[in-house]
Amino acid sequence: MEIVTATSICQGILFGVIILLAFLGNLLVIVSVLRTKTLRRKYAYYFVVSLALADLLVSVGAMVFNAIKVIHNGHWFFG
Repeated sequence: MEIVTATSICQGILFGVIILLAFLGNLLVIVSVLRTKTLRRKYAYYFVVSLALADLLVSVGAMVFNAIKVIHNGHWFFG
């Protein structure tokens, strides 16, 4: 069993905050465009929603696995 160090705890908290802010920020952009009628009428905001959705998927899909790898000192547990 691996010993948890203060560095791992700080990294875990920092990664958690970054992932949470990325998720909530992108979700806020998507909800804002969908709820505001004037923003839905302009085609440029489709591009903004597309970027926000891609970034949202990266924050949920890739950043979580990278955070787990970094916290566990580079050991990959997923295969």
